[in-house]
Amino acid sequence: MRLRDLSRLPGLALVVAALVAASTLGAGLVMDDVLTRARLLGFATAWGASPWWDVFTFARPDLNAGLRDAGLHPWWSDPAVKMVFFRPLSAATHVLDYALWPDAPALHHVHSALWYVLAVLVAGALVRRVHTESPGLARLAALLFAVAAPHVATVGWVASRNTLIAFVIGGCVIGLHARAGLGARIAAVVALVVGLLASEATLGALGYVLAWQLCLDARAWPRRLAALAPYAIVIALWRLLYVAGGFGSAATSCYHDPSADLVDFLRAVATNLPALLGTRLLLLPVDGWAFAPAGVRVGLSLIGAAATVAIAWLLWPRLRADPRARFWALGATLSLIPFTATLPMDRLVLFAGLGWSALLADLAFVSPRRRWARRAGAVLLALHLPVSAAFGVARGLTLGPSLSAFSGGYEQAPRDARVPAQTFVYVTGTFHRVHYMTLMRLTRGEPAVPRRSVVLSSMVSDVSVTRTDARTLELAPSGGFMITELDRIHRGDPTTLAVGDTVRLPDLEIEVLERTPDGRPSRAAFRFHAPLEHGSLRWLAVVADQPSIVPLDIETRAFTPPAIGETVIVPGVLRPSP
Repeated sequence: MRLRDLSRLPGLALVVAALVAASTLGAGLVMDDVLTRARLLGFATAWGASPWWDVFTFARPDLNAGLRDAGLHPWWSDPAVKMVFFRPLSAATHVLDYALWPDAPALHHVHSALWYVLAVLVAGALVRRVHTESPGLARLAALLFAVAAPHVATVGWVASRNTLIAFVIGGCVIGLHARAGLGARIAAVVALVVGLLASEATLGALGYVLAWQLCLDARAWPRRLAALAPYAIVIALWRLLYVAGGFGSAATSCYHDPSADLVDFLRAVATNLPALLGTRLLLLPVDGWAFAPAGVRVGLSLIGAAATVAIAWLLWPRLRADPRARFWALGATLSLIPFTATLPMDRLVLFAGLGWSALLADLAFVSPRRRWARRAGAVLLALHLPVSAAFGVARGLTLGPSLSAFSGGYEQAPRDARVPAQTFVYVTGTFHRVHYMTLMRLTRGEPAVPRRSVVLSSMVSDVSVTRTDARTLELAPSGGFMITELDRIHRGDPTTLAVGDTVRLPDLEIEVLERTPDGRPSRAAFRFHAPLEHGSLRWLAVVADQPSIVPLDIETRAFTPPAIGETVIVPGVLRPSP
């Protein structure tokens, strides 16, 4: 069956979207989903009581000390770190889930799946609005959008539903802007306001609004640019109110705020935009970006940049001949810029999928003249239809297990009767794995919840552990502390911890002893208030039988502190021992 035959089947894209989304129904509640459950069901945590719309708060100066003491933030976290997002419309959808089916995670996923089906419907309608003469092209574009493998992470992670909602509302912004008349443009601005109450991701729609003015508005340039003014005013007012309300981010490597540090944001654009383009154009997964060494991140960005140039060359005749093709290409690229403000992840390319699907559908309907270009186009279409569909469904079916690096500690940590009176001390680990274990057990009503936890060092690299006396360990990770982006989520500038600085936790004090040449702590002393063998301390380590770039066998295991004067090496999970 040819692609044009597929494009003649009405409703096919929606059916396929439902099937793709259905593959994620067994993913369960993972990562931030568990935090949402704890907060909306009123479990006692270090986050304390908060209004229903405040489920997207992950760090805040007035909460950080308590979160760190409980082990929900790492010991090296910055007291000033802030990750607070105002998304009341999206929060309301989670409130609805917990009001109707609090203990049925599959129905939470069904809810997100319905938003994805709606997103596919919106994508098809937008392409049909631009290509009015070719409903088949619009149907094919919707099908390509529906099977896009990177979208699976957006659908399958319930906490990412805000991006789906933002796309649906943002699609309304684009569609209304594309209509002639003052009323439609006013409605588009109102839709933007509504979208911003769902998620900052709605800003992605403005990439297409700008592209429309540059590529498809035939009026004089002053009038083209003047049409953007209402959007600019809304964004400026929204940003002022957002910051005044205490929302936004600070002191974290996870988010780059252009209003706080424009140079840092531009640096993130230069690095992250090519990586996101590679994800969207070549289906390259980047969800491991936070773990990846710098060389791997540079490689992914270079591959993305090269793919962008090569595909632009392939599509150049259409880009030059048809302003609609230029609109889709420019809109898809510009829509990614707001998403470069955070770590590259597959779930961030939903808006870019709109323009890219339209370009691919156009490629199928208007075959290139050059033989090599036709072959390259056929390869691209094969990659983004049957290959992407198979990859996406496989990913949806394995989404839960693939996130075991974060949630696997729930099953593997000790569960005996002593646990509630103990502090779990992870010589190596990741605070995500530890705090999600705690929250998962808490929200499931299990008694085996430790009184608190502490992660001494990241699990990514080898760690030298030396015992200096009955109560003290000195740790020296290979490469130093905070070596990955994941470790720096709670301290954007790791050089602000100086030699001699002390962090006091309920069970111990940590003193920075040495720093790396680039200023990060490289060796630290961990002085416990009780002897290391005391029954109140439960010693653990997160390890892998075979460290690799993508370890699949991470386990939480018991750890025995060395004897006084002895040193042991705990191997990292992501890089082989030297």
